[in-house]
Amino acid sequence: MIPKKYIDAYKSIKAPETLHDRVTASSASPAKRTRVLPRLITAAAASLVIAAAAVIALRPGGTDTGAFIAYNGQPVETSAAITMNEAYSIKSFGIGISDYGGIKLEVYINGTATVSVSSGTVTLVDENGVATDIGSVLTLLDDKKPHTVYWQADFYKASESAPFSLVIADAHGSVAYTLTDSNGELTLTKNSKN
Repeated sequence: MIPKKYIDAYKSIKAPETLHDRVTASSASPAKRTRVLPRLITAAAASLVIAAAAVIALRPGGTDTGAFIAYNGQPVETSAAITMNEAYSIKSFGIGISDYGGIKLEVYINGTATVSVSSGTVTLVDENGVATDIGSVLTLLDDKKPHTVYWQADFYKASESAPFSLVIADAHGSVAYTLTDSNGELTLTKNSKN
């Protein structure tokens, strides 16, 4: 599903004002029409190229990588606030014992990507709530669904001068997020794309 802001950006692309005049003038005489038609086709093709470039540039993750994370179902486009109680609460899934503490994130990728954290570990959990991989670096394969991961660490040590980081890297580049603690309130911030 394409977000509304990208659809609005696409719809905001307009043809030049002079295009209407040229089309009207081209219908006046057959001689002019044959000369104007190639220019109209060129203008239409250029508009399509510009529209495609705008959609690509405005998609989540920019043009470098399509990877991004979401917290509580919302993409982290700038920052997200997380309370310490949320970060340390134990989550229960499914029938078996599959409890994970930490920050629950959804990771969206295109193709194969790695998720790495500077402190602690990340646990990959399948749709049944079962841990399938754990470590400071995980390799994820794109199966067209978000990957649920839990980031576990001693978050009280994440300060503004020494933030923790989470990086998603794929063949097209990487996107980095930092996590800081300020008086018991964690802030997850989208940092940069490379």
